[in-house]
Amino acid sequence: MRHDRRNLCLFLLLSVVTGIALTACANNGENERPKPTEAFYADKLTLTLVEQAAGPKREAALRKQIARFEDENPDIHVELINIRDTDGEIRELLRQHKSIDVFSIRESELQSYKQEGLAADLSEETAAWDEAANLNSTAKRFMQTDDGAVYYVPNRFHQPLLFYRKDWFDAKALQVPKTWEELYFVGKQMTSVGDRSYGLAGTGGVEAVESLIAIVRDYNGDAVDAKRPLLLQNGATIFSTPEAWEAVKLYREIFISLSPTASKQWTAKDALHFFAEGNAAMLIYDTDAIEYVQEGLPKDGWATAPLPTGPDGISHYKLDVSGWAISSSSGHRAEAWKLVQFLSSDEANAAIAEETGVLSVYQAKRVELGLYTPYILMNNNPQRFREVSLYGDGSGMDRFWEAAAEAGWEYIVRRMGGMPFLQLLDREAASVAY
Repeated sequence: MRHDRRNLCLFLLLSVVTGIALTACANNGENERPKPTEAFYADKLTLTLVEQAAGPKREAALRKQIARFEDENPDIHVELINIRDTDGEIRELLRQHKSIDVFSIRESELQSYKQEGLAADLSEETAAWDEAANLNSTAKRFMQTDDGAVYYVPNRFHQPLLFYRKDWFDAKALQVPKTWEELYFVGKQMTSVGDRSYGLAGTGGVEAVESLIAIVRDYNGDAVDAKRPLLLQNGATIFSTPEAWEAVKLYREIFISLSPTASKQWTAKDALHFFAEGNAAMLIYDTDAIEYVQEGLPKDGWATAPLPTGPDGISHYKLDVSGWAISSSSGHRAEAWKLVQFLSSDEANAAIAEETGVLSVYQAKRVELGLYTPYILMNNNPQRFREVSLYGDGSGMDRFWEAAAEAGWEYIVRRMGGMPFLQLLDREAASVAY
């Protein structure tokens, strides 16, 4: 049992052949300690921790805290594996491989993990954990599910912001857009196809549908049901109104006028890289993008701003949370919780937050907000910026995404009219169970 994790790195690296891209399991941190020999681990219990899409700064900061944990727990070795690619891969590994102990999970993915019994209920552990009381109110809200169970301990937030090229805006004496309509007109002035510069780094597929929904929701303003984000408070869908028609028309203009044609095939990460490489004036992405953009663009050449609003001055956003979970199949539950408790401590979380430029999940932390100022502004103005629930995995949701993504492209290239497109979205959204 102590040594069955030794082959996990090999298993995961071989999985590249089948489409699972992983980083090497070696420590590539700047202050790498001497590589231990196999004999060094002979009498140690090995815990496997799987992180998802951590950038270089986060991975290095995480390895530093793991080294501290190992120093304090000399009988435990932690093997960190950073999956670089898409959501869902950790879940697939948990289904196929039984030697993962601790893993990163997002609130937006939690329902699937619960349904498949992949994540352990940590209610008992967190109830006896003193530092849980010091988490900020948002972290506490997400940590406990409606049924009272706890499946992860939050470690960071993911909130969308508007990223923009400050140097481009300054050069043209343009103001940062506050509404979707302003974003379109400003983006048009920033787009020069011949110079390979575009107003917005867009996406295709399901992520393009997310952009469409954001605009439609904002155009419906005060009528949106925050708990059922595809519906209005009267029970109709957000696609059933005259405002939705105006939003859909604007969405098409934004997509075809501000983004390159190739973006129809892009994922959100592709759009992020396009912006970070200096090819677009604006990007809408969650706060994870900050680390990547810092690596690609000049420090004074870009900034962040609150999300654009609809005509009534209302914007809706989804706040997601990542946290540490324990595999329900872990054979070392007590040791795994010890690791989660250590990484989730005020000290470790604050250290990782400081090194990666994110906000701590603990309350009363004095931080240099900088690029996170719009995050705070949005949270402090709930009348203008309104949080809506995550979609979850309700019946009909997968069908909605599939139908909307396929029809969305048909609408963009004018193979489907705007009203038939809206009617399809209305029909599919109405069939989603919450």
